[in-house]
Amino acid sequence: MKKSLATYANKIFPGIKFSMDPADKSLYITFDDGPHPESTPRILELLSRHEARASFFCLGRNAEKYPQVLDTIIAAGHSIGNHTFSHLNGWLTSTGKYMADIEKASESIDSRLFRPPYGRITPFQYLQLRKKFDIIMWTRQFADYNPRFNPVKAKLYSLKAGDIIVMHDTPDAISRTIPLLNRLLIENTDLGFIQISD
Repeated sequence: MKKSLATYANKIFPGIKFSMDPADKSLYITFDDGPHPESTPRILELLSRHEARASFFCLGRNAEKYPQVLDTIIAAGHSIGNHTFSHLNGWLTSTGKYMADIEKASESIDSRLFRPPYGRITPFQYLQLRKKFDIIMWTRQFADYNPRFNPVKAKLYSLKAGDIIVMHDTPDAISRTIPLLNRLLIENTDLGFIQISD
């Protein structure tokens, strides 16, 4: 049997989550790079219409700038996570600078959940992060941030219980994120949609 990338990664970085317990019979929808007053409320409204919960991995700079949007996410029953303050690439950033950026984000984002931008961290960063955070990667990322991404043609048939799905709640992605999210919620009614808890 061919081993997945997550299997190898878990040997190097034990404890990082690429998926959740399939016994919950749910999909775990997550959003990166928000919050933003132009796009996040539209996602929240659609989630509410389907009684779905999600997790929002927020940039500290946006959480600091739009605290009322962050409060709205939490009040609606969703979870939040730290996605660094300024979207640093861990592979290109010293551990000291990387951890300082995350600590700065923590001033606005009160959560044990962390997702590294681009999914990139070094072993040294991992050793520091695991002392304070639950590190959440993903099973499937959709390229809704790409203007050429077609949400109508996105293949959703391979999704299964326990999968962690990444989309983006940013203004430049929202025109693709909303139709993709709508499809996801409609075409997977045999599964629940719950947030990742910290």
